[in-house]
Amino acid sequence: MINNLEILKPILHFEKDYYVRVIILSRSKDGNLLQKRIGRDLFFGTLESLQEAMPDIIATATEYNARVYIDTVSKRLSSGFLAQIE
Repeated sequence: MINNLEILKPILHFEKDYYVRVIILSRSKDGNLLQKRIGRDLFFGTLESLQEAMPDIIATATEYNARVYIDTVSKRLSSGFLAQIE
């Protein structure tokens, strides 16, 4: 698995009320069976919390043969972003 977090750190924006979205997604075209698929959204308000969670994120992605996408555009909670994805 390739870990690009070190490359992305300088462009990730963490500030009060802003969150970075991380997506764990397994795709059928990567050879994943339906009973072993995952789609999960995670939100992190600090770089430290993201770094602490990375071992678990990597373990989950490895278990499900999934990809991890880190959205480099931070979202502000007051913009109603979380309400849009629910």
